[in-house]
This record gives sequence, structure tokens and C-alpha cells, in this order.
Amino acid sequence: MRFDIRGYAEAQLAGARPVASRSGNELTAVCPACGEYGAFYVNADSGAYVCFKCEFRGRSAVGLVAQVEGVSWTQARTYIFRRSVAHRRKRGLMGLADRVRAIRPWAIKEGEDEPEQIDCDLPREFRPCYRNGKWSLPEYLKQRRIKSATARDWGLGWCRDGDYARRLVIPIDCPRGRSFTARDMTGRQWPKYMNPPGVSHSALLIGWSVVPLTGDLAIVEGPLDSIKFYQHRIPALALGGKELHDDQLAQLMTLPSDVAVTVMLDPEEEEAPLAVSARLSCYFNHIYIGKLPYGVDPGKSTRRQAYEAMDGAVRWTGGHSERLRARLRKLSRRV
Repeated sequence: MRFDIRGYAEAQLAGARPVASRSGNELTAVCPACGEYGAFYVNADSGAYVCFKCEFRGRSAVGLVAQVEGVSWTQARTYIFRRSVAHRRKRGLMGLADRVRAIRPWAIKEGEDEPEQIDCDLPREFRPCYRNGKWSLPEYLKQRRIKSATARDWGLGWCRDGDYARRLVIPIDCPRGRSFTARDMTGRQWPKYMNPPGVSHSALLIGWSVVPLTGDLAIVEGPLDSIKFYQHRIPALALGGKELHDDQLAQLMTLPSDVAVTVMLDPEEEEAPLAVSARLSCYFNHIYIGKLPYGVDPGKSTRRQAYEAMDGAVRWTGGHSERLRARLRKLSRRV
């Protein structure tokens, strides 16, 4: 069962009626944003909508539901999720070990246990940004415009001394385990991110326990990218790098395959988003690639920039021409 976009539009939009189009499944109606009739269209298959008078537009039904119901994007995703629950329960029958086996048959042999869970405590010197009604917010977070409520929700903290002195500590908790990464707050320490010694994070997805996984999703590169998108109310999971690893993909495959996934790596990346999209295509049906303005990574984006990039994301088709164009753009910058 999928969300019935046509049924919703006919019930909630004034003057909704089918129109002839190339897709054969579009409706026109009174625009819920400007109240004008004759220029608003919605695709009943994809949920994409546009008003040619007020420029109210989006590529999924989430933005439309948010406007009609007068709720946030997160609440709109929940609305859609609850009305698609039958389909989602059916998709959720396969466990994590089965997902890993499906994409990496050699990873888990029959009769073996699931991959070992990562279990790493926070540093002994860890000071939470919020505890028992009291705040201890480092200046670095204020400079990055990270709000106190966001720091609280993510369980952020920092260290004054020890191995992670003057670093922001970001807890990580997902189906494959729990750990943390520590980000330099001075601009002078190397490496910029420090993980616990001997702990590989290639199996972890940053933000899994925090962001609402009830609708469309963005895939970003770094922890602060995910944190800033959370603040923008855009659910985003961070890979901790430019590559989507097998165990990370296996965890994503516990979500419904009809979730629209937008890959939003740093804007200077050309081929990495294509490689991640190719891996996602083994399971997900709707994959997009979004680009922020050059020089603006997700962790430094404004809400307007983030939403414009999400709405303007291009559907990934898997064609060889996409990779070729990416290589040509990369070469042109070297000339």
C-alpha cells in the first residue's frame, strides 16, 4: 500500500480534476499556496507539484501535505507514513543480517551470528551540553549556529582535557552499534575528526537514533551536515565520508524501498554522489542528487539554501552520461 496521492488531492484540494498530460496521471486544482486556479498541477504518481503563478513547487507529496494541513515537513512525513503503514510493515520483515547477506552474500554464512556490534563508551572527560536543566554550550556551536535544542536532542558534548580536549563530541547510535566522533573546535588540531582508537565507523550511520525516519531522507557526508539538516527539519543521515559501505546500506535497506533518498554531499563532489546513488539503487526506487551552491556544504547551509537544493534535486537514472558529465566538469575546473 502506498500513499494515495490522487485520493488525497481530490479530497483536500478545491476544484481538483484530472488533466491530459504526457504522464497521463496529473491533476489540476486551486493552488493551496496562492488560492489561484488554472496554474497548479500535481502528479498523482510521484507527488511532484508546481504552481506557475506563485512558484509553489516540490518533487514529493510531503511539501504539498505540509502546506494543505498547515504542519511542518516532519509532521507531513508522519502523516504520509501512517497512511502507508500497511506497505511499510510488509517491507520490514527482513532483519539486518538478511540485508547484509542480500548485498554481500559472503559476509554472513548460514549458521553464523550477525556482525559483531560496536559498543564504545563516550570519553571519560565528556561534558554534555545539556544536563538536568543546565547548559554548557561551547562557543564553537554558537559560531556554527547550532541551537541549544539541537545540541540537546543530539546529546552533544565536549571535552576540556584528555585525548579529546577542545573537541566537540558527537554520539553515534544505530542498529550496528554505538560510538562517537570528536570534531576539532579550534581549527588547529589534526585530524579534524577523531574516532575511538581501533574502532571502524564504516558500519555506522550518524543520526539514526535522532532524525525522524518516517518519510523522505537525505544522505550527507559529515556529522555536522546531518546536525544542521536536522535543524532545518530535513531528515538526513551522515556516512562519515564520501562512500556508502555495505553495512551502512544494509541498515538503510530496513527502511521501505519507496522512500525517496536525496544524496547531498559537499557541492564540489562530482563522482562520489553518483557512486553512492548507484549503490542505493540496488534497493531504493526513488533516488535524487542535490547540489548546494558551490562552496556551501550542508553543515554551513541556511534553511533556504537547503530546501532549494532538496526541491531542485535531479532524479538519478543510472545512465553512463551522468558519470561522464561529472568527469568533464571535474576536468574543466583543472584547466
